[in-house]
Amino acid sequence: MDNSVCPPSVFIFEMRFFRLILLFISLSVLTSSAQEKEWGSNIGVDIQKKFGKKFALSLSEEVRLDNDFMHFDRFASTLSGSFQLVKKHLKGGVSYGALVYNKDSYCLLNHRLSAGLTGEAEAGKFSFALRGKYQTTIKDDSYGKQYKLNPEQYLRMKLSVEYTWKKPHLYPFVSAEVYYGFFEKDITMLRYSAGIDHKFDKRNSLGLAFEMKDSYKRDKYFINLGYKFRF
Repeated sequence: MDNSVCPPSVFIFEMRFFRLILLFISLSVLTSSAQEKEWGSNIGVDIQKKFGKKFALSLSEEVRLDNDFMHFDRFASTLSGSFQLVKKHLKGGVSYGALVYNKDSYCLLNHRLSAGLTGEAEAGKFSFALRGKYQTTIKDDSYGKQYKLNPEQYLRMKLSVEYTWKKPHLYPFVSAEVYYGFFEKDITMLRYSAGIDHKFDKRNSLGLAFEMKDSYKRDKYFINLGYKFRF
């Protein structure tokens, strides 16, 4: 028997998973509320250095476009650290981010701190992850005339599912995330994502994803492109 040939049942299952992702994207767009909608894009690079099997540091740079891809909205630089608590099942992480927003006549600088835990489990070719993260964003009120909560504080809960398709080195995924605002004492935003990662080798990968943010202000849709390098 030729092991290089994918069994029909496995191929059919993989096609159904891809159809599920496409259906997820379609329903996200078609069933969204009649709120104001806006398209944008996040383009990023993430570099990670591992220290043994338990610790890793990463630096990510990201540019965001909004207003239907016509406006440069934000530049973000984030330094993160992660540590393994229970092998293959539980890890923790902390991060600091400097966020520079492009306003009409000035730039707004935010400082973002976060800490969280991620639980992971595998079932066959599926990988499940549940992340809980506390996030606070501190804004310098001396810039412009933006009246926002200072600091903003959120509890973010994210559930993601990834499928391993090793032969073409593709990893499709879907995720859903809830933002709970401590000042608002309510859920302020829901975020849904669906996409696919292509791992060229153990160090290099490229990801493409569709993302929808559903908030009380407006619905926002993003096409995200990201490159990751691990060493």
